[in-house]
Parts: sequence; C-alpha cells; structure tokens
Amino acid sequence: MLDALTTLGVQKNTLRHVLAYLDKSERSFINPWLVALVDELVRLGLDEKCIGLFYLASTQYNIKHIQYSVISSNQLDWYTNWPSINNDGITHVNGSELYDHYQYDLHGEGLTLAFLMTKGATYGYEWGGESEQNHAHIVCTSGNAPFSQNAIFRWNSGNDYPAVLKDEDKQSTTGSYVINIKGCDLYYRHGNVTLNKKDVIARSYAKFNPALMTYQTLKNPSNGTMKFYATFDGRVTTREADKIHEIIERYKTLL
Repeated sequence: MLDALTTLGVQKNTLRHVLAYLDKSERSFINPWLVALVDELVRLGLDEKCIGLFYLASTQYNIKHIQYSVISSNQLDWYTNWPSINNDGITHVNGSELYDHYQYDLHGEGLTLAFLMTKGATYGYEWGGESEQNHAHIVCTSGNAPFSQNAIFRWNSGNDYPAVLKDEDKQSTTGSYVINIKGCDLYYRHGNVTLNKKDVIARSYAKFNPALMTYQTLKNPSNGTMKFYATFDGRVTTREADKIHEIIERYKTLL
C-alpha cells in the first residue's frame, strides 16, 4: 500500500494520515480517490484546520470502517446500534445513534461543516446538537422535521431566525454541502446555490457533540444516505470553503 501511494506522488502528510487511518479502521483497502481528495486538502494546508473527516461507505457491515477519521484522531461513537452501512454510505435504522466524539467548543469563532448525500432526504435531521434550549445547531436538508419550520440550517439563533430556508435552496437534497460559519457570518454552498450572508447569525459559544443522521436531543432521523462527513475549525475562510466544495464535487461520484 505504501509503495502504491508513493507512486501516486502524494504528500508525506497524506501518507501519514492514510496509514494511521488504515491501521485504526482495519480496512484492507482504501479507495484511491479518497486518497486523492485528502491529498488535495493537504496541499492546501486544510488538514491542519480539519477536526475530523469521515468516509462513511463500506462494502462490509463493519463499524470500524466508518468510525475513525481519515485526518486527525477524531472518531464517531454509538450507544445503542449502528446505522446501516453500505457502499453508498450510512442510513439510519431503528435504534441507531451515531455521534461525533469531538466536543465542539466554539468560542464564538465558528465552524465549517461539509458532507455528501448520495440519497436525498425528504424528512429528518442530518446533523446537530445544542448545549441549551432554543440554541440549536442543526442541518435538515429537506426542511421537513419537527421544529425545523422549513429551515435547512439553524445556528444558535432560536426558533425564529433560521440561517438558511428551504426556499433559498430548492434543489435536490443529494450532493455535497459546505457550510462555513465565521462569527456572525454564514457562507453556504450546495450544487448551484451559493449564499453569502453577513451579520445574520448569533455567535455560538456552545459546547456540544453533534449527532449524525439525526439530532442530539430531537430523535427525528433523516431518511437520506450520507457518504462523507467532515468538519473544520473557525479559521477556514470563504475562499477555502469554496475549495472544499470544489474538491468534494470533483470526487463525489468516485468515492
């Protein structure tokens, strides 16, 4: 494997990330296009800002294959049951719970969230958590879930101030999403939709562990399928968010 990766001309840091990931995940093979995606992030220095990057697809029903981050030491935790796992990604099944192990302590700075949906959702939450009532951090790509109120994205702003409404992005809920929050500013990319909003969201000082394919407190899971999930810290710029979206779009059919 090392010789093959070296032949591809990937960066030394890419090799370090990939080999550590293979050891933890117990995968005997890694998709070379995933390596190429990681290598592009490394060349941009974005691995240094990455909190976690998870490849959620496997031909084997093995939780370790999706549990560990390809970049960083982060991992996903479960409590009652695993999601369904196949080559398209993860899908919620009855009783499954999956959480990001990293506790996000935002200090008002922000976060960049990136994910890829291979099967679009018509209902439920894809991501989220909170540390106090009415200060939600949620993704609901369909805009259709209790308390969503037609919002794709809410960020620490209570029930009355959605950050992105479904009416602002009426595309299919498949594809790659990148959401960059920096202070009070929001930058959103999905398909052909780009939203750049200044001073529209409240700074978040929350500490929380977000759930994946559902919400931390509201158990209304998405009925879609997610293949890729990554988070980056508050240092990511809108230009870098564009690059992340561009890279995922380039590899989304190859992963």
